Amino acid sequence: MHDIALIVTLLLTGTPGQYELLRNGWLPRPTQEQVDVFTVLSWGGLALVGAVGVAWLLAEARAARRDPAGRAGPGGWRIPVRPGP
Repeated sequence: MHDIALIVTLLLTGTPGQYELLRNGWLPRPTQEQVDVFTVLSWGGLALVGAVGVAWLLAEARAARRDPAGRAGPGGWRIPVRPGP
């Protein structure tokens, strides 16, 4: 998430001078606005990924409650297991 937030921040708030420094191999100093945008994007992205994970978990739990015998087929990831001894 860190890399995505960094790239999006640069695309949204980058200045021509910063792009020139990056082209020449230098690391430009971020503005305060860029620090704020990066922080929001980074934490917001983590929250979004977490929310999608929880929503997926709830959908899988709801599907399992509707068909406890699993006759409708696997809805999530199939995990192979070895037969017991």
